[in-house]
Amino acid sequence: QLGCRIVGPQVVLYCMQSQRCVPRAEYPVYNMTMADVTISCTSLEKDVREEVHKYVQMMGGRVYRDLNMSVTHLIAGEVGSKKYLVAASLKKPILLPSWVKTLWDKSQQ
Repeated sequence: QLGCRIVGPQVVLYCMQSQRCVPRAEYPVYNMTMADVTISCTSLEKDVREEVHKYVQMMGGRVYRDLNMSVTHLIAGEVGSKKYLVAASLKKPILLPSWVKTLWDKSQQ
């Protein structure tokens, strides 16, 4: 509402060291573990998808609803969806939602 950004100290350090701008996010960013990662999700329950989106954004990543050329990783709940088959044909990494949670946990150590 005030137009302020909430970023963690790890974000500031990362941006200074890599000479990047602090992300312009409408949500808090606590670290940059996923700075160059853009995900899309397929075959996930709504609550799982929302949790994945939250963690990706808190780690400086981006989320797209559609699978487009900007997407670097697909988070899939099961094999065989249309997005899954397209991502596989494009040789995009296809990962479980637990991968995102593991990255978050490791980024907090």
